[in-house]
Amino acid sequence: MIVTRILKSKNLNRGKYEQLEEQAKRLGQVRSEVWHSFGSVNAVSLKSDRTIRDQWLKDKRQFNVSANAWKETLRDSFGDIKANRESAKEKVRKALYQQISDEKERFYFYKKLKSDKWTSDNYLRRFMRKYWKHGRNHTSTGGRKFPYHPKVKEIRFFQKIGFLGGLEISAFLH
Repeated sequence: MIVTRILKSKNLNRGKYEQLEEQAKRLGQVRSEVWHSFGSVNAVSLKSDRTIRDQWLKDKRQFNVSANAWKETLRDSFGDIKANRESAKEKVRKALYQQISDEKERFYFYKKLKSDKWTSDNYLRRFMRKYWKHGRNHTSTGGRKFPYHPKVKEIRFFQKIGFLGGLEISAFLH
């Protein structure tokens, strides 16, 4: 589990707070769009967030946030999608191990999973659909990793909604 430190700010006036809140909302929309568009079987062939970034730059997409903020949000969201997919693959591997006794056949399916060629195999595709809950902006806990500090006495859960100047913007979950 990642511990998120809660940083308090002095002299944060209402205007600055509202600007941060608006930017967090816009970055949350970017994150949701990434999950919606690239969190499915159709985007399995994409190996890097750079492909998406380059296409969005070519299309001159406007997000009304700084370029660094939306690019970092894209990178983070795409990484979350890949991690989510790999987690599903691990569940599929376990299911295959339980259902298939022939080692050669099992190895064949493992190889297809690893190389992302499972999309063309109906059997593996059915397993992935079962275990890979895709196309959603999932709530995550934590944020950037900070070194352990013995004075941290509480852990709070946040929804990751974007980045601002290299720092993660999160909303507190009640």
